[in-house]
Amino acid sequence: MVCVPVFTGMRRGELIGLHTGDLSLHERVVRIRGKGSKERLVALVGRAVDALSDWLEFRAQDCTHDYLSAITPRNRIRSTRMQRIWRGVPERTEMEDDGVSLHTIRHFTATLLLQR
Repeated sequence: MVCVPVFTGMRRGELIGLHTGDLSLHERVVRIRGKGSKERLVALVGRAVDALSDWLEFRAQDCTHDYLSAITPRNRIRSTRMQRIWRGVPERTEMEDDGVSLHTIRHFTATLLLQR
């Protein structure tokens, strides 16, 4: 799931609010509901499509909700849980933990897009 904000530049709240129906893996796009109820379509790169496809297979099949981020069949991930998950990312990856937040990733993504 970490790849989604990295490749799309979405906010933490937008990630938490994603529904399974917001994804179109065949078309490689995700519909994001942002601030002020604004919607946008964002293209997904192959690595993000692969990771999301794997996540959908792994995600609890008996979920009682359609949120993409599920921690149990009845509970979706909340903002505080997402922050705790993110804090563990540098330990499990080669990323240096020098204050990198999900919002920093958003800026990083925007910078990459501008450079291209």
